[in-house]
Amino acid sequence: MVPSERRGDYNTNSKYWKSHPTLTFDLCFESAESCYLCGETDFSKSVFTMLLGKTDSMVIKADIYHHLTTMAALLLQFSDAIDLYDKAMELFGVPKEERGLCAEPEQKKINADLYKRMETLRDGRSVASLIDLPLCKNLKQILISRAQDSVSYVAYVAFPLLKAFLSFSCVVRPLMYGWTGCESYLMQILGTELLLKGEMRLGYEYAVLGLKTTTLPYEPVQGFRPTMLSCRGWAAATGVTFSWSEGYDSTWMCGTHAVDLALELG
Repeated sequence: MVPSERRGDYNTNSKYWKSHPTLTFDLCFESAESCYLCGETDFSKSVFTMLLGKTDSMVIKADIYHHLTTMAALLLQFSDAIDLYDKAMELFGVPKEERGLCAEPEQKKINADLYKRMETLRDGRSVASLIDLPLCKNLKQILISRAQDSVSYVAYVAFPLLKAFLSFSCVVRPLMYGWTGCESYLMQILGTELLLKGEMRLGYEYAVLGLKTTTLPYEPVQGFRPTMLSCRGWAAATGVTFSWSEGYDSTWMCGTHAVDLALELG
């Protein structure tokens, strides 16, 4: 339980919103995060939802959607997670057909075209060489990439067409804009997609590339540290990719590194 004095005053009509709006916002944000970590998800969700109406900053709203989507995913509220992801995409001005949520016939065609685009943009380069792509400087693309990472677990478990769309997108985006730091987990999922296509070796190469992207020198983006997501990629490699392509020792070392990263990053 987070002490009430650390929760901030989340009453939208409170005098503190008028006298100290920035401080009150920050206290409420911290309270929502703290309560989420303590298991008080209903309170956390209500405060985060309230804060969406208290800021005009796209970056802060993106951060709130990230927290809400992640929370919904962990609570197995998959439909809510998809709805939050869709709202985040709307915030960023992403067209409907570029969100991965179209009806099945249309989405299958979009995914097939996206895969072809991925291979066209790679233009014969080896997968390993893509690590030399530049780092992304486009804030909007970084926020979109983070939102897609937030919903990736839900897509992997319950929405196969969205899963395919996100996994292909995590290669197309770096080829167009550079690495955002949000690709490592989705590249493990891409490995499974390519495995299903009979491209086991190619899938493994992308999975390894995803792990290498966690070592790139990303800079914090207005409070968001891409390195915070690196342990997700290593954890996914342990259970998703390396478990069918590597021996026990390599898989064990991969999982141990994921735990070490999570402890290091907090």
